[in-house]
Amino acid sequence: MLNIYIIIAVVLIFILRKLWKKVSRLEDRIVELDNSILELDRKLRVGKGTQVEKPEKEETVQAEKYAAKKMPAIDQQSVQEPLQQELDKAKIGLDEKVLKREKVRGSDFKSEKFKKPKAAFWGKIEKQFLENWTGLIGTVIFVTGVGFLGIYSAVNMSEMYRFFLLVLVSAVLFVMFCFLAKRELWLKLALWLRSASGSVFLFACLGAGGIKGLHWIHNPFYALCVLILGIVVNLFLAYAGGKQVFASLHVLLSLIALSIAPQNQTTFIIAAIVALFGIALTYREKWDYHLLVTISLFFCYHLYWFFKIKNVGIYATDHYIGITTTILVSLAAAIVHYRKIYSGEKFEPLPCFVHIVNWFYFGVGLLLHDMNFKWKTVPIFLGAVAAYFLAKKARKMNIKWLYLLDTLIAQIMFIIGILSFYIWDVNLIIIIALIFLETLAFAKLMIYEKEILLFRISLAFIYIASVILIVASFKYYHIDAQKILVEHGIMLIIIAFATLFLHISLVRNKDKKYLLLDSISTNIVMTDKTGGCSILGMLSGVLMLCAYIQLYGVVYFSYLITVITSVIILIRNRYSTLGLSIGTLILILGSYFINWHQLSEFAWYNPSSVLIKGLPLYLVAVLAAKYAYIPSQRVFMRWIGIYLFVIHTMVLTYFIFNPISNLIPGVLWLMLSLPALEVSKWISEKYGDKVEKIGFPDRYILHTGYLLVCAFLFRHFLIHLQSNDYLGVFRIRLLIEMLALIIMGYWCFSKKPDSKNISGTWFFIQPLFLELILLFSLITVGIEADKTWQPVIWIIAAFVLFAMGKIKKLEVPRSVFYSLLFYYISIVQVAFLKGTYNNIVINWFEKSWVLGCVATLFQVVFLIVYYKLGFIETNCFPKALNAFSSSVNWINKNRNQAIFYPLFTGIAVFLYFSFDKSILTLLWVAECFVFFLVSIILKEKSFRYVSLAALAGCIVRLIFYDLSKSSTLTRAIVFLCVGILMLGMHSLYVKYKDRFLDENS
Repeated sequence: MLNIYIIIAVVLIFILRKLWKKVSRLEDRIVELDNSILELDRKLRVGKGTQVEKPEKEETVQAEKYAAKKMPAIDQQSVQEPLQQELDKAKIGLDEKVLKREKVRGSDFKSEKFKKPKAAFWGKIEKQFLENWTGLIGTVIFVTGVGFLGIYSAVNMSEMYRFFLLVLVSAVLFVMFCFLAKRELWLKLALWLRSASGSVFLFACLGAGGIKGLHWIHNPFYALCVLILGIVVNLFLAYAGGKQVFASLHVLLSLIALSIAPQNQTTFIIAAIVALFGIALTYREKWDYHLLVTISLFFCYHLYWFFKIKNVGIYATDHYIGITTTILVSLAAAIVHYRKIYSGEKFEPLPCFVHIVNWFYFGVGLLLHDMNFKWKTVPIFLGAVAAYFLAKKARKMNIKWLYLLDTLIAQIMFIIGILSFYIWDVNLIIIIALIFLETLAFAKLMIYEKEILLFRISLAFIYIASVILIVASFKYYHIDAQKILVEHGIMLIIIAFATLFLHISLVRNKDKKYLLLDSISTNIVMTDKTGGCSILGMLSGVLMLCAYIQLYGVVYFSYLITVITSVIILIRNRYSTLGLSIGTLILILGSYFINWHQLSEFAWYNPSSVLIKGLPLYLVAVLAAKYAYIPSQRVFMRWIGIYLFVIHTMVLTYFIFNPISNLIPGVLWLMLSLPALEVSKWISEKYGDKVEKIGFPDRYILHTGYLLVCAFLFRHFLIHLQSNDYLGVFRIRLLIEMLALIIMGYWCFSKKPDSKNISGTWFFIQPLFLELILLFSLITVGIEADKTWQPVIWIIAAFVLFAMGKIKKLEVPRSVFYSLLFYYISIVQVAFLKGTYNNIVINWFEKSWVLGCVATLFQVVFLIVYYKLGFIETNCFPKALNAFSSSVNWINKNRNQAIFYPLFTGIAVFLYFSFDKSILTLLWVAECFVFFLVSIILKEKSFRYVSLAALAGCIVRLIFYDLSKSSTLTRAIVFLCVGILMLGMHSLYVKYKDRFLDENS
């Protein structure tokens, strides 16, 4: 082992010798650099045309010495001139040397200027390592070597002598410091030697009380006193070092020594004192690196100490000491930055980072000593208040970054303090609501202090809290505890109004930057104090709706919500921002949906409760319709209130009367459509052209009338048609259908209001009521009337429609076209009457073939009437039915084909299904005869061809069917009658041949 120390000593001597030579060379280079700088300055002055100055005193003396060596001692006058020449040569030689040095430096400059410069950050790190950490590492290595030496000496020396041996080594190092500190070039090494001496002394003091081989003090108190002595010496050296690196080194060594010692409350208090002393050293200058090292070391020691004693057993006093020391150390570190040296608007990353880390250590330190103490909420709030006032102080001192940071930390601590209410068994929604209120207050405070950045952060807190609050309100609305629901609802109402007031303050604030930050869109319209789509404005309505979700099941609270909603509508009318308008709309719609959901829960059992719960919302609808102006869009939104009023009426009538009879609500809806129609016409006629200025309420009321009719139709086909109840001798369903036809007829023939600015629905939708009546009639007759009577009903309806189309006062000329459609329907149903409906009746006139003949007779009459008067106006259809115009044009051009072919074809089919097959040929030949006669009267060539072709078919049937199937008498009668008809056709052709010739010509 002794050989190892000899080798180490030789190596150290060799290193010291190399360092000495290096220092000597550096001294020579410094002298040369000084001379070069002087000569460069002289050259620059010569280049500018100034008078050449004499060389410096030192250079002149050197030149004179050089000249004195060259010249012998002779008479002064005889050698004056040569001496002057020699001096000039010496000066020239000196100048050449200087020029050579300048060239070398210039070449160095040229070679270096193309090198990539090191980044400032890494250059700073390199400097810190070379100037500080190399010495630090060297000191640690040296102390380690001393430790090994002490271990070696343990074999041959007693513990006390080993202690004094280490103290002696420490004293030697300190003496070396005192010797080398007088030499400027060795000052840095001397400083590290001084630190090494303190480290060795601390190691000796620590070993004296507890390290095996050095342990000679067995009394714990005295051992602790010796350790404290070593720590005090190290702290003094930290103070005397004058640099961050020395201060950090000795704080590190002191805390390491304490961590090796047995852990108890005393050691932790001493560690806190060490940390406080280390923090106090930072008050010299901006020692942020040392401050970061100090608080980090204490934090690590705190964790080590806590878990060490926790394994043994931790007591309440340990927690109190831990909390107290954590607060003292963190506050001391925080106050460091509240000095004038940090003042200025410029952001400083390192101090800011250190400050954040310090607050983080503070929070973690307090969490370690939580103890589930309920009253910990109080110190958290006190810390938040302290942080806020510290931030105010930083603002007065013009430390901008510190003010922003501590204000934000105060806000976070307030939120943490509110979160700690869970220990007091406060409900989650109440805690989130309190956080929401606190963030609103913080945002208002930032507006007052004109801090844009912090206001933006507060908005982020508000948005996050609102999302959590909304989700929580939907999660807990179904709980059975009414008291909790009332608490939730009242708290939500409070925060909704608080949000609304903050939004109003943003609108009223002259600086629109805050409103811009709260707006989704960046385009702010300043008309009538309106803004973009404000999120706070929307949140005010959404949060109030959440309150309604909590309270809707509580008796009579619907009245409170109705009043509050009405108040918000009035406020929106005063401050008509887009965001508030959207929030109010969400609140209104949500209130109605919640109310309807509530009504559905008990309407079946207590209809009177429907009125109690539902009537208050009429006030909301009326106010929504009255105060519906949106200044930013310059429009009225009256349709919202009008639609909600009518829909709410429909819902109330349903929940009130449906338990009595499911037929009543639809009938009431249909009847209510008439007041809607008349009110719409009255408003249009009263206001005339001014109806646009009031937001077109007439058209929206008219739309509700259409809605009521559509709701009736939907319920009629879904519910009414399933009913078979009777009112006396009449089926209730039929009475409802008759009432519906009357009301729809009233709609159809209602005249447009006498106003120029009426709704376009009067031209597009209103005329379609005729088609609705016809379609409804078709379905009604098809369901209610006996199928054998339906052809007669259809042809009668055709007569009615034809008459309506010809009455000009009714203004429905297109009904002529629809009469033709009913004519076709009657023909089709007659054609298949016998074959489809085999009904058994008592009265002979109710037989299908009899009713078919009656319908056919009416069809023939309709054909004659239509042939005489049946021209259809081309432009008789409304805009929605313009597609039928092409069909009308074809019917007008081919009227005979349109009315005769369907009838004769239908009669032929009807004869086939309704009469005996033995006389069928005779009947068809008779029909051909009539059709041939019609062709002569109308001069229709196509009719003649068709009749002759049909006659040929009848002859074929006569020969191949009637001869084999019929009896002799039947065959005789059929052949006789067919022959007579054919002879009649021949006679008619011969008599009226000229008409055919005229036609051919």
